Formats: sequence, structure tokens, C-alpha cells
Amino acid sequence: MTGARFWQWPIWDLAFRPLFLLAAGGSVLSLAAWLALLNGWLDWRPALMSPVLWHIHEMVFAFALTVAVGFLLTAVQTWTQQRSLHGKPLVWLVLTWLLLRLLLWQPWWSGVGVMTLVLSLQLAWWCLVLVSFAKSLWRANNRRNAPLLLLLVLLASAHGLFLWAAVLSRQALALHVVHTVLLLFAVMIAIIAGRIIPLFTANGCRQLGMDITIRQWPWLDRLALISSLLVAVLFASQWWWPSTAVLASMLLVSAGLHGWRFSGWSFWRTANSALLWSLHLAYACLVLGYMALAFSLLSESLRWGLAMHLFTVGTIGLMILSMMCRVSLGHTGRPLRLPSGMVWALVALVLAMLARFLLPWFGWHLAGWNLSALLWCGAFLMFCWRYQGMLRKKDVAA
Repeated sequence: MTGARFWQWPIWDLAFRPLFLLAAGGSVLSLAAWLALLNGWLDWRPALMSPVLWHIHEMVFAFALTVAVGFLLTAVQTWTQQRSLHGKPLVWLVLTWLLLRLLLWQPWWSGVGVMTLVLSLQLAWWCLVLVSFAKSLWRANNRRNAPLLLLLVLLASAHGLFLWAAVLSRQALALHVVHTVLLLFAVMIAIIAGRIIPLFTANGCRQLGMDITIRQWPWLDRLALISSLLVAVLFASQWWWPSTAVLASMLLVSAGLHGWRFSGWSFWRTANSALLWSLHLAYACLVLGYMALAFSLLSESLRWGLAMHLFTVGTIGLMILSMMCRVSLGHTGRPLRLPSGMVWALVALVLAMLARFLLPWFGWHLAGWNLSALLWCGAFLMFCWRYQGMLRKKDVAA
């Protein structure tokens, strides 16, 4: 970095570098603050929205969607061979993200001017992301990934609607929007996982000397993806036309299709590789999450919000941590071997999922919240510690 300008440092070479670190570190800070609020250790309240909606926003939008954007803006360069967002534009993307965190965390100003500023900055952030992603697809005439662009547009629109509802204290609408976003996120996971998990499993197992057979059925892949999209659409429509039985049925159908799809990926052969079993377990949690959501609609013994946490921690959280580990290694020219301690970080996140789902189900609500939050923080702190060096520095092959 000697003599290089700030925006020429290695960390600004591709979006995954700063966004993975910021999202992981931000999730730890926001979850620690949420834990302090729950236990009465902190006398603080964000000015622009309720603490509950602030917590949801930071974990879903500032964490999960930020990681997804970092991954997609990195992957699109590989898919299209077109240079993706880097340098000065990436610096502006990160600075906007940081300014939004400051505005949404501060407890002092809640006027119309601040709300307008937040909405304007978030719009600018999404415009930069969408234009960069779309430009790469357009230049390469890459139609295969156009559905991901459409998903990003839907998620960006929903983000704006959530912020609008949150600052106007329309909590019911904000919660409905964010649950729709999570179900749309499941569609994105299903698309990406269907491409990478079979490939990574086949390559990884062969490197370990195992001869395996991966079975994929293109028609089943399409049905599974359509079913996930229908789940999201049906849930969104519940705001106008409630139909619990139809939604529960679609959730069970989708769980069955994804379970069938998953059965062909030889998940039982991945126990010796944490980079593989974590991906498979995250996808299995997608199946279990759909089943749990359906059960919560059909029985009063399980709340929808609790079932959703099986999906958010088990599917989204574990898939994100596993993918961040792998992408960071592969895109910095390093061997696909986890740094010391990262296997335990993945195990901690699995335990966090179990604690967040099972303990509250049996009535130990605060214990479940505390234990799962501490395990989550430990897992992502370990990622920040073990990966910050490789994300800040040049590729080893450079």
C-alpha cells in the first residue's frame, strides 16, 4: 500500500472485503446493544424507531442484506468478467452505510429532516448497488442472473417501505414487510445454494478422496424455487387477504420440494469438512424453517416469530457465516482451509440457533435470548478476528 491513495488500498478492491467486515462487526455491536436493552443494563433508545424495529432493521437489513450485496457484487464480476464496484464508488457505499448506522443508532434527533435524510441516503445506497450490478449483467448480456437483479429491486423497495413504516410507528406493517423480506431472502438462498452446494460438495469430497454422486433434477430445482417465491407472495398477500390454511399448505409443499432437492446432494458425506457441512446444515434449516412456520400457523403451541428465528439464525446466519468464510478465502487466493477457531465459530452459531429456538419454546425466554446472542457474537467476533487481515491485505497471489 506504499504510495497508494486511500481508495486504492486492497480493502477497496471488491465489495466483499469491507462489507463482510462491516456487516459481521455491526451485527455484534447491534446484538450486544439489544442484549443490554433486554436485560435492563442500558438506558438508551434509538430516536427514529422503536427498539424492537431497530433491532430487526440492523439484523436483517444492515447485516444480512449487506452481506448479500457484498457477495453478489463480488460474484457478478466472476459471472460476467466485468469489473465490479471498487475504488472510490465502493468507498462512498461504505461511508453511506456508516452514516446510516450513526443516524439510526443516535437517540437525539427524530424530526422530519432526519427521517428524510435517512430515506434519501438509503435510496442512494441501493441505487449505487443496483446500477453497479445491472451494468455488469447488461455489458455481458448475462440473462441467467437477471432474476437476482429483480430480487434485489424487490428487497430494496421493501427496505424503503419498512423504514417508512418504522419511522411512522406503523409496527404491524413494518413487521409484515420484514417477514416478507426474510421469505424473499429464502428465494435468494435457494437460487445460490442450488448452484454452489452441489458443486462445492463434489469438488470438496473428491479432494478428500471420496467418490460421491450428486443428483440434481432441473425440473425439481425450478419447482422448489417457484414454491419459495409463492410462499413469499402468499405471505405478503396476507396483509389484504388472510388465508392461513393456504399459506401453511404452501409452506409444507415448499419444505417437501426443498427436502427432496437437498436429498440428492450427499449431505451425509460432508462431516469431515466444516466448509461443507455448515452449508448443508444451513440448507437443511431452510426445510425445517418452512415446516416450523407451517406448524406455527396450524398450532398455538409455536409462535410465528419463534419459528422465524429458526430460519433467521439457522438458515440465514449459518449460510452467511459459512459463505463469508469460503468467499474470503477463495477470492483472496488462499487455500480453502478454515483459519484456527473458525470451526468452533460455526459450531457456536449452530448452538445459537438451537438456543434461540428451543429454550423460548420451553418457556426460558430470556435465557434463550441471552445465550443465543452471546454465541452469535462470539462466532462473528471470531470471523472478524481471523479474517480481518486477509480482507485488508492484497491477495496472496498478487
